[in-house]
Amino acid sequence: MVDEMNDFMFQTLMTMADTYQRATNQPELANELRNFSKSFKEKWRTK
Repeated sequence: MVDEMNDFMFQTLMTMADTYQRATNQPELANELRNFSKSFKEKWRTK
């Protein structure tokens, strides 16, 4: 159950980054959110 919630959060953050980039045309900030999402995923996968 926790893994599903972590995966849901990762997918939500990645989707938010895509939406943010389309809405603001600021790929640098969207990539920062993607990098955070990937870091989040790496941390919960190693625990």
